[in-house]
Formats: sequence, structure tokens, C-alpha cells
Amino acid sequence: MIINNLKLLSYNLYGGVHHDRIIQGFRENKINYDIFCFQEFPENDELQRPFLQFFGDKYESFKSLSWKLSERTFGLATFYDSTKFSLRKTKTIHLPKVNLRFHERLFCSSLIGGKTPIYFDRTALITVFDYKGANLTVVNTHLAWEGGLNHQIDQLSYILEELKKLKLFNGVIILCGDFNVISDSNNGKLFIDVVKHNGLEDLSNNIYYSCDFASPYSWPEDKVRPVKTFLKFLMKLANKLGFEVKKKIDYVFGKNLREYSSTMISIEGSDHYPISINFSI
Repeated sequence: MIINNLKLLSYNLYGGVHHDRIIQGFRENKINYDIFCFQEFPENDELQRPFLQFFGDKYESFKSLSWKLSERTFGLATFYDSTKFSLRKTKTIHLPKVNLRFHERLFCSSLIGGKTPIYFDRTALITVFDYKGANLTVVNTHLAWEGGLNHQIDQLSYILEELKKLKLFNGVIILCGDFNVISDSNNGKLFIDVVKHNGLEDLSNNIYYSCDFASPYSWPEDKVRPVKTFLKFLMKLANKLGFEVKKKIDYVFGKNLREYSSTMISIEGSDHYPISINFSI
């Protein structure tokens, strides 16, 4: 049986600081999807409330809020239309950690108010749905940029091994999120090769960018001011000099889908843009 016209959205909210613009963008683009996978979803009640009001009673959600910065905590959140799906299973897994190198410690220190970081707790949120008798596994994640490609592949491999342990790997899978791997770099090509070697497709391969490093919404209020100012200056300078500051670091991968199409939606409020997937199982 082919089940058509399911819709999923993957989007890094950058902590939900500019939730008013994001919600406005949802309304203007008539975003009414079946599943939403958010990265950097806020824990703070004031920042979270507009999203909960937007979704209303029709949607249920699961969250893994593991990132603790100086002023905010955020992480992963998966919302789903409870009138369409029955939940079979949900699980949060904590991904492998890496000791930060000097430059990584310096940057990460700016994220947490000048303190000395050891690592950030990266997770993957696994949800298994039943839809009209068909199983669908959705994995929402946010991989590390720190540690580089080898660490990102370690984290990816850990997710895939967990799916095998849960006996989900041979079913219908969507794996999405912010992978912090630039698609048109050598690392990006190697990362995609690993994904394909494990039997998954890049459902978003027609999308050329998903993040604007020179975005006015970059570097929210929890950065140490001198670092924030310097990074913004570098990005603006790169943009003026003609360097490409819009890159693809967000992906939607899939396995055993029958049909799919993907679109990047231009919504303000984050330095990322949401990726939309229409698919059939």
C-alpha cells in the first residue's frame, strides 16, 4: 500500500529567540505539516509558549533539551499530528562525546558566558509512528561541529547502530536535522558517501543552502559580546568580498520511501532555513 502526501519539516530554530518572526513565517507560508523536527527548541516557557500555541491540542510532542548555555537551555523537539499518527515508541540517545581542541574551547567558551566547556551533550530523538498500519521511524538530531568529520561520522554511526539494535533499520526511516557538515566541502562529500554506504538517500539533495552564516539572526544574546561582534564582522566582510556565506548543513535522509520531494522555505527568525519533505511510504 502506498500512502501519499505526508509532510515533514526540519528546522533549527536557533533557540527560538525570534519566535515571533518564525511563527509569522509559518502562518504566511501556510505551514500545516504532519511532523515537525526542531533543533535548538527552547526550554524557556516564554520562548516555548508561542510554538505550543501555534500547534494547539492537535499536536503532541517529545523533547530532548540537553544543551545548557549561560542563559538558556534548548535541544530537540519532535511534534506530530496526533489525529493521524499513533505513537509506538520514543527514545532519546546520547551521542558520543569528544574532548574539545583549543580553538573549540575558545569558541564554546563564548557560548556559555566565558566558562570553560568540556563538551556539549548532543542527542538524537527517535520516534516510531504507526500510520494506517505502516511503520515510520523519524530520527531528529543535531550533530557536533566540534571534533570535525571523524566525530560527526562517529555520531552518525552511533545513531544507525541504535536503529539496528531497536530492529528498526530495515524499515521506513527519516533521519533529519542540523548535521553541521557543509555539503559542498570535501568533508561533506565524504559524509554523504558514508550515509549512502549505509543505505540511506539524501532526500534534500536538490537544496543548495540551508544556513546563512551572515544572517542578522546569528549569534543571539548569550554570546560574550567581543566574540559576537568579531564573528559578525568576519561574516559581513566575507559576504562583501564575494565569499559564499550561505551553505547547506541541514539534511533530510531517508530509507525505503517510495516517493519524495524537498523544498527549502525562506522564513526569517533563525540563521537556518526549514527543509520541507513531501513523501510516500
